[in-house]
Amino acid sequence: MNDAGSSGYLFLAGETVETWRALSLRGLWTVEDTKRFLKSGQNCYATASGNMADEIMHSMQHVSDDDLLAIASYLKSLPPGPQNKTAGLAPKAVVARVLDDLFSARGGLGYIQFCGDCHRADGGDVNKIFPPMAGNPTVSAKDAATLVHIILTGGQTAATAIHPRVFTMPAFARLADMLLASNAQQLVRGMCLHLETKGLLPGNVGNQINGCFRRSMNGKPLAKDSADMKAMVAYFDWMKGETKPEDKVAGRGVGKIDRSIKPDSDNGKKIYADQCALCHGENGEGLRNAAGKMVFPPLWGDDSFNIGAGMARTYTAAAFVKRNMPIGFHANFPLGQGGLSDQEAVDVGEYFSHQPRRDFPDKVKDWPKDPKPSDARY
Repeated sequence: MNDAGSSGYLFLAGETVETWRALSLRGLWTVEDTKRFLKSGQNCYATASGNMADEIMHSMQHVSDDDLLAIASYLKSLPPGPQNKTAGLAPKAVVARVLDDLFSARGGLGYIQFCGDCHRADGGDVNKIFPPMAGNPTVSAKDAATLVHIILTGGQTAATAIHPRVFTMPAFARLADMLLASNAQQLVRGMCLHLETKGLLPGNVGNQINGCFRRSMNGKPLAKDSADMKAMVAYFDWMKGETKPEDKVAGRGVGKIDRSIKPDSDNGKKIYADQCALCHGENGEGLRNAAGKMVFPPLWGDDSFNIGAGMARTYTAAAFVKRNMPIGFHANFPLGQGGLSDQEAVDVGEYFSHQPRRDFPDKVKDWPKDPKPSDARY
């Protein structure tokens, strides 16, 4: 602002206040995109953060559609300010892409480890859930105050009637400053094994790899002497480092859950609808992006794991859910994952693991000596 007031070129043109960068509102988006943002807290370019999330949750979402349209139309009528990159034109859609050095640059490795599960390797959005990095005004702003603030302190989405489920991003201040700076740089520059390897399906490690792909991927095995199999075995061998078979490795397996807990499938269905369907689909079909690529995997049906997979068993599924799902549920590091009670995890595990899925032809060879687990599907 200056002495010219609302007639000045700095009016609503953005400013940094208390380590947050308020974006310029002068012709930022189309009228419809601005209206959608004010009503729901998100649009195809961004998600509200900081004080703006509170403003939308407690105030703007309750404003009438006519008044929101009037506000958005007025903002669009303002000439561009000094921070605007275009002369009032609608922002061009930025095509999300995977950077060439994503898995070799320090920032790229940090991004894929801590950010990629939600914001994807290419920085594309997960519609109505996680905002895009590519084309996001907070990421592309000349002043990175808000971007740095969110990375350091985390945040959560605004709870609105349109998007009632709140997603939380944990704070990453515990990471080294150099890694944080590299992550931020990676976002500015560019912006799941289950989904990427279905077409690559593979001595003991080779058998285990093939078993995983045939069951959990419901796919075909790789020849044991193929280049792909050799590459995967070599990678596993490198990854284990100096670890010995008898060593206890933190994070190994999916954990344990009390098998005496009796599952309630009806309650599991409700938990699934409340906590899982947004990412995995109302009918377990998974979630695809605008290009048709699977973002979050299906949990039942022809494209999901078959009945021979460990996840098709109630208590294995429950143990995984207990420790890993849902993501963005709270502010705990690193993904805000987990948060259901043991009973809730067992209930929802029972529900989705017993939905229709493909058969496993070699099931007759399972458990030739040991007794069949009580929660096996066959």
